[in-house]
Amino acid sequence: MSTPEVLFQRLQPIPPAHPRPWFPTLPVIGRAGGAGQAFPVASRFLAPDTLMVPSGKVATYWALRDAGVGPGDRVAVPAYHCPTMIYPIVALRARPVFMPVERGLELTAGAVAEALRERVRAVILPHYFGFVQPDTEAVMAACRDAGAVLVEDCAHALYARRGSALPGAWGDYAIASTRKFVPGSEGGALVANQGQRSHPRREPGWTDELRGLWRLLGDAAEVGAIRWPAATPTGLIGPPDEAAAAREALPTPAPAAEIDASACDRLALRSVRRLFANADHDRIAAVRRRRYARWAEALGALPQVRAFAPTLADDQVPYVFPVRLSSPQAQFRALKYRGIAVWRWDHLAQSRCAVSAELALSLIQLPCQHSLDDDAFERLVREFTLALS
Repeated sequence: MSTPEVLFQRLQPIPPAHPRPWFPTLPVIGRAGGAGQAFPVASRFLAPDTLMVPSGKVATYWALRDAGVGPGDRVAVPAYHCPTMIYPIVALRARPVFMPVERGLELTAGAVAEALRERVRAVILPHYFGFVQPDTEAVMAACRDAGAVLVEDCAHALYARRGSALPGAWGDYAIASTRKFVPGSEGGALVANQGQRSHPRREPGWTDELRGLWRLLGDAAEVGAIRWPAATPTGLIGPPDEAAAAREALPTPAPAAEIDASACDRLALRSVRRLFANADHDRIAAVRRRRYARWAEALGALPQVRAFAPTLADDQVPYVFPVRLSSPQAQFRALKYRGIAVWRWDHLAQSRCAVSAELALSLIQLPCQHSLDDDAFERLVREFTLALS
């Protein structure tokens, strides 16, 4: 059976030849901001049964595979998504069924129920940006009644919680992307609350380990966190010109090869597992909460943007500070040309969800991670506000 074709399209071309970011876009070793008030962390992925794998994408692949997803099966996934949510489905030669999201990125029980009528074998439920989906319990019950497997996507929600309830504990399976929160050259996590895990648990070879250490040091040196002779020089990134950028924005099929066969059956690198096991998770969470509050304070009066969620609950730990742009095309380019790396999910699989298409351009993600010292973070806040002014 051939792999079903899923077409991705970049809804706005990447700005060509823009400056390389001057700050780390993901956590790196050798640099950290002050924590302020301590924040005690609780996470399903800190439990001893957590399986550390190379990425959240690989974790999703194994969750779906262990759920029995195979060629021709259907998997329900939100229409607003990162491509890495879709690649494992394509790699298993299954077919995504896209569920509409609300403007607040809620995935409602009604939307899931509609997808379940198409006899999906699994449902992927993401907790966007670290905010727990409000209908999680209803979605879990609907999946159970329909005989579908629920896979919680906690790539943004490693430290999230809602009262005493922990994301990752509701689903039959749950995945996380540890690389987004803890330094490492890679990093994902898989837990199984129901069912078995068939991952072979092959240990990485020493060549992989050395390459990983090289990337770990190189990533830190690139932004000046450590001194390292192999640091990548600053310069321009992105397509070379407008024509190349336009070509990259054309619809393209999702490649099944995005799941690296050589890494899929192995565990995460030993260095990654050690860094995660010894990380100061309480401190990382505290810095993220403080950074979120600072973004909210700095941007609250700017008419050019609107915060996705202006405040955090006492038990929330964010991945990023999501904010909506008033003039997405011009503002996004201005930010990129100022060397400010902001993310947005503008590379979507084609669906009929108009809300997803709108948010793909207007909703950006500002970093809250701890691998910026306080002075560098304040510079980032200033540069962002200047770029929009």
